[in-house]
Amino acid sequence: MYILFALTEMQGRLVRKTYHYELEAKGTKGVAIRIARYASAHAFASVRRTRYGATMEIPYSTFVFLGSDSANINILKIYINYPSGNAFYDALVIKIKDYTLEEMFKKKLLILVPFYVFKITEKEYDKMEKEFEKLGDTNVPSDKKVAIAEKIRFMIDDISSRLQELGDKDEISDF
Repeated sequence: MYILFALTEMQGRLVRKTYHYELEAKGTKGVAIRIARYASAHAFASVRRTRYGATMEIPYSTFVFLGSDSANINILKIYINYPSGNAFYDALVIKIKDYTLEEMFKKKLLILVPFYVFKITEKEYDKMEKEFEKLGDTNVPSDKKVAIAEKIRFMIDDISSRLQELGDKDEISDF
């Protein structure tokens, strides 16, 4: 699974920076190729004519690894071979497992919060399935199910109130 989206910072009417994020749930096979492909597509879509040719801008690329078994990589290097010389750029690697919810809020990495919820929820359901298998019965007591659901609900309520607080302080907007 991967998701592509670009965020553009605006300064007045000028585009300052464009970002490209790739998200992957499991494995890293082929992600560097996808990053290069989509970054290039974005660059070609926004190519500008100049007096003597053209200008293309490659967006800042980041690979967000959602899985808990993330590979041991911190930077992906994308190499480009031109007839007049070679170039490369680095795509940052972010691993959700390396951040607590507290750090995401402190560092204003709010775009990662939904994926944190996904990771935690997935982990809780895996734990729940293992507990149910140990019991060896499909008639699992509902109090165990309720306890896990309550834990997830508490986390969602906590996130919601933190976001509301940031909104009340005008640190973030609904947008």
